[in-house]
Amino acid sequence: VFPLNGEQIINYQMDEGALIEGLVVDQNEIPVKEANIKFKKSKKDSMFDMDFSGNNVREIKSDLNGQFNIAGIEVGLYLLTVEVKDVGHIRDFKVEIQKGEKKKTIKLVLKKSLQIKGQVVDQTGKALEGVILKASNDKTNFFGGRGNQNDSITDKEGKFIFDFLEDKSYTFSIESEIYRLASKAELEIKAGTED
Repeated sequence: VFPLNGEQIINYQMDEGALIEGLVVDQNEIPVKEANIKFKKSKKDSMFDMDFSGNNVREIKSDLNGQFNIAGIEVGLYLLTVEVKDVGHIRDFKVEIQKGEKKKTIKLVLKKSLQIKGQVVDQTGKALEGVILKASNDKTNFFGGRGNQNDSITDKEGKFIFDFLEDKSYTFSIESEIYRLASKAELEIKAGTED
């Protein structure tokens, strides 16, 4: 505090936050340009191993050299997700910014993504458009909910695609007021299969 003409002037400096510098590469260490990077601050509950971050997601893109910067990051744990069609993906990559830390350098290596294609029809074989499908892996949380759920919607020909999947078993369900699955649909996918 500096006195000046009987007045008080308060001098302070704002904390501009940390900087995350990163590089996105594929399985062969080749930089991935213009990759869409989603990141959010985690509010994970360590007791239940659940993430309560909600939908507070920010997005940026990598440049032509696969590089990206995220400025003004406050102390905390952050989750980064990258999904690039025909290249690969990485989900919930953890980056922790600690007190006093000004810069963090990371590399996001995308792993090979698997894909499921299919068609939804009724009992007569008619293709169904606009049916919402969900594919969930077998991981469950403390409250019995499914982990890593993917959504897809059928087109005019009843066809759907699930992308950015991993080597796991998936259970399928649909959201419809008119239709239901004729039987429980489960599928295990592995790299190199054509299911």
